[in-house]
Amino acid sequence: MYRVVTKARRQYKGMWRQLVDAGPWHPQEQHAQKWAQYLSSTGLYDIVEVESNVRDSGGGFARYRM
Repeated sequence: MYRVVTKARRQYKGMWRQLVDAGPWHPQEQHAQKWAQYLSSTGLYDIVEVESNVRDSGGGFARYRM
């Protein structure tokens, strides 16, 4: 399963905060990649990543940026 994680810095009550939004899980990596490309193209987010719930060789979860 794969999901898109977006990160953006926004000013709230005079302070900068990082907003992190983890979207819903998608069964196909290609579907998550298409959403990530679309969200990245909007220019609203500083970082757009695709995250997998499958563990990588280092014991963590696979994650890559668009």
